[in-house]
Amino acid sequence: MSTGASVCPNGVSEYSTRGGTSAKTSRAMIPHGTMGQRFRHEIGASLGVPAMTAHRCLFADGDLRNKRVLVPGGVGAVGNAAILLAKWAGAWVAATVSRKEQAEVARAAGADLVINRHEEDIGSAVKLATEGRGVDCLVDVDIAANIDVAIACLARDGVVSAYSTESPQAKLTIPFFPALLGGFSFRFVYVYTMPEAAMRQAAEEISA
Repeated sequence: MSTGASVCPNGVSEYSTRGGTSAKTSRAMIPHGTMGQRFRHEIGASLGVPAMTAHRCLFADGDLRNKRVLVPGGVGAVGNAAILLAKWAGAWVAATVSRKEQAEVARAAGADLVINRHEEDIGSAVKLATEGRGVDCLVDVDIAANIDVAIACLARDGVVSAYSTESPQAKLTIPFFPALLGGFSFRFVYVYTMPEAAMRQAAEEISA
C-alpha cells in the first residue's frame, strides 16, 4: 500500500471475539486504489488476516449462493468473519459455539443455526437442519480434532477448508472410506501463501 493511500473501515471485515467477562473487537482497514508489489507482505495490516483467511476458505471453489456452510468456532475472529461473508454471499450458515453467551455473537453475525458443541451432537443437528443433505463447505479452526464431525456433516462432494490447529505438531488422520464415498476434498489455507489473484478478489469483495 503506497504512502498516503486512503483506507476505510468495512463492516464485513469487522470481527468480534468474546471470552470470559471481556469482549474485544478488531476492525480491518480496507485499502483503495493500486495495491502494488508489497500487497502480499502488508496484507495483515491492510485487510486483516481473519477476513482474508475466511474469504479464501469460503470462495476458493466459487459462488456460495444457496450453498450450505458450517463454521465450527463461530465466535473466533476467522469464524465470525466467515459467517458474515457467507451470509453476504447468499449461503445458509450453521456455526458451533462452546457457551450459551457465544450463541448471541454467532446469531448477530447472521448464523441461521447455532449449535452448542457441549450440549448437542453436531452431525445430527446439521443433518436435521439440512434435511439429511449436510453442508457443502466447512470452515474449520482445528480439523485434526474435528475430523469426525466434518465427515458426519459434509454433503456429497463437500469441501473442508482448514486454517488453524491447536498444535503445529498435530497430525490429521482422515477416515479414508467415508471420505472416498463422499467425494470429500480438503483444503489448507494460510493467508500469506494465498495466490495473488485470490488476494485481489478478497480485497475487492471484502470492501464491497
